[in-house]
Amino acid sequence: DSSAMNPPIDFQIISVFSNLRLGESYHRLGEFEKSQLFLEKGYRQFDNQQVPLGIKLQLVKVFASNNRALRYYGKGINLINKIIPDLDDNTSCSLEKADLFLELGNLWQDSIYTTSITNELIDSVTISYDKALSCYRDLGTMNDSIGRDRIALTVANQGEFLRRISRRGEALELLNLQIESTTFSTLSLRR
Repeated sequence: DSSAMNPPIDFQIISVFSNLRLGESYHRLGEFEKSQLFLEKGYRQFDNQQVPLGIKLQLVKVFASNNRALRYYGKGINLINKIIPDLDDNTSCSLEKADLFLELGNLWQDSIYTTSITNELIDSVTISYDKALSCYRDLGTMNDSIGRDRIALTVANQGEFLRRISRRGEALELLNLQIESTTFSTLSLRR
């Protein structure tokens, strides 16, 4: 019986994944409106709980990033905030989870161009970047260049936000801490 050897194909997962890849491709080409069409289609389909969390995280991250490119900051923030309950404390860190929090911080940061700066906004940016940094560090990604680059990008983005809101002292402190920890990690790796 060949059905025992070949599990049934879940066409909904394949469709979500296909729309994700098409949307991602158009996003990389800078065709954000076309990207939006495929990402919206994939997003509408993924209410199915059978879609693996990793695919959901990828779809939401690309979709939020595309909304950022289109300057739909609120829409991007709402997309990510809808999936965050799926990322409770029991969800282990993954690159996708960390990247999602990095994108959320970027969306909140860019939203200062369209909204007033409030304590809630400042807290949202800080919490998002802190969660991304914590996850990148938990993954032990300081040992590879991609991880170091993502950590450096997150710290730089958070420092830039602090500079934009005239908290230059905090920005310098954050950057100095990162330089010290990077130097220490690099020295430890060389031994």
